[in-house]
Amino acid sequence: MRTSIRLTVLAAAALALSTCAFATTTTATMNVSAYVPAACTLTVNPLAFGLYDPIAVNLTAPKHAQTSLFVTCTGGAPATITMGAGANWVTASNTRSMIDGTTLGILNYSLFSGAVDSTPWGDATEATNSAAGLAYTGLGNTSTVTVYGTIPGAQLSTFVNQGATQPLFTDTVTVSVIY
Repeated sequence: MRTSIRLTVLAAAALALSTCAFATTTTATMNVSAYVPAACTLTVNPLAFGLYDPIAVNLTAPKHAQTSLFVTCTGGAPATITMGAGANWVTASNTRSMIDGTTLGILNYSLFSGAVDSTPWGDATEATNSAAGLAYTGLGNTSTVTVYGTIPGAQLSTFVNQGATQPLFTDTVTVSVIY
C-alpha cells in the first residue's frame, strides 16, 4: 500500500512538472500615442507712459516705457507675436498715434521688441511700415515678453488742449500670437 501511495504521489508530481515544462508565453508590443496640437494663450498688460512733458523734460528727450506680455505655447510650437498698427494709425506719416478723445490732439509713439528703439514691432503689413512680428518658440510654460514703447520728444504742435488740464491720450493695439 505504501508503494502504491508513493507511486501515485510520484505520478502526480511528474504530471505537474510536465505541464509546467510545456507552458509557453507569447508577447507583443502595444503602441500608445497622443496628438498634441500647437496651442497658445496670451495675456497683455497695458503700456502706460505716465506724464509726457513736451515743454521741459521731453522737449529734447523721448519718453520711454515698457510692459509685459505673458505667452504660453505648447513646447516647441513655432509662433510669431505681432503688434497691429493701432486704432489711430496716421497713414500720412506712417506712425502709431494716441489721441486725446477729440481726435484733434495726437501724440505719436512707437513699439519695439528689442531694447528701447532697436527693433520696431509690427505685423509685417504696410500699416506698420512692414515691421515684422517677434519670432517665438513655445516652451510649454508661461514666458514673459517685454514690449518697449517710445514717445519722441518735442511733440508740441500735436496738442490741441480744449480746456483739459491734462488730457489723456490713448490708443488700442491688437496683439496677436500666430501659431
